[in-house]
Amino acid sequence: MRRGTKRSGQRTSPVPHRYGRGGGRTWRIGFVDASYDGFVNANESATAELPDGGLHFHARDQHGTSPGNHADAYSADDGRSLARPYAPQPALDAMPVVQAGLLRLPGPDGPLLYSGPSAPDRRVALALWASRDGGRTATRTLTLSARPAASPYESIEFRRVPLATAAGTPSTGAPSG
Repeated sequence: MRRGTKRSGQRTSPVPHRYGRGGGRTWRIGFVDASYDGFVNANESATAELPDGGLHFHARDQHGTSPGNHADAYSADDGRSLARPYAPQPALDAMPVVQAGLLRLPGPDGPLLYSGPSAPDRRVALALWASRDGGRTATRTLTLSARPAASPYESIEFRRVPLATAAGTPSTGAPSG
């Protein structure tokens, strides 16, 4: 979170779900996800603040029996509790069971951006997805490379991607992928 949530000026850290006051100078434990129940096993989470000040949590589903590979949750109280437990996030079914990158672009309509491999059973084809509805749906906006997207690395490439392309805005043409 860049500036903390709108209501309190707090900051969050996705694991182990801590929230901080005073711009992150002090931290407290927030919600504890004790639902490692075999259906959704949230692991390696990431957090982004939504325009309404709520927090979107995204995690890989580590060996759960739920459909898909990823799960999400929402907090309306700065990470102290979840409005609902982690649930399958079918919008990212194309991504394998990996920790995905997550951020929200600035501005009142800034979309959530996810990054990760785009083959559901292999760590290849690094791609970007954009969501304009808090993670309920996501569209692949760009495939960055068809090469392996995980260790062992042969090389690491850095690429600049225009924000409009990453967000899949209409002015960039049809999304690739």
